[in-house]
Amino acid sequence: MVASCGSSYFTLFLVLILGTGCEMSCVDHFMYYNGDCVLVDPITYGTWSDMRAYCQSLHSTADLITFPSIAMFEYLVQYLNNNEWPNLVFWVGGTDEGHEGIWSYVDGTLMPMGAPYWALNNCDGIIIQPDGNTKQNCAALDGDSFYYMTDKECEYQHGHPICYYD
Repeated sequence: MVASCGSSYFTLFLVLILGTGCEMSCVDHFMYYNGDCVLVDPITYGTWSDMRAYCQSLHSTADLITFPSIAMFEYLVQYLNNNEWPNLVFWVGGTDEGHEGIWSYVDGTLMPMGAPYWALNNCDGIIIQPDGNTKQNCAALDGDSFYYMTDKECEYQHGHPICYYD
């Protein structure tokens, strides 16, 4: 099913924040942004693997989001920080599982490290994420870190998906 522009208030929020209109058709609940269709789902939640499977079930080429440009990342961080949800955790398509310390997206490309993508922790000094060693191997945008990237345990059961396809 192809959604029309403005088919829900959720779509309207995505139009205002992530895109400028209906340049192409995206499947239901996905919104067009600069050549991609994006879905931020603050209702569905589960582990990283569960949410990846969820994204893949929505469209034949959908997956957890990757960030091919800083512009997409910046828009998404701004959108998440400007919403009225409580601080949520959103899974993105990055992991270092199986190759500790080498973070890559689900499409195989290496993830950019450091600022401006990854969060800073400054409880006991300044520590740049990811800092979870072998226990935290999946990437998320965490509301407690102003929706900058953090590493989480992949089995964390309360992460929400951000899905996309191009």
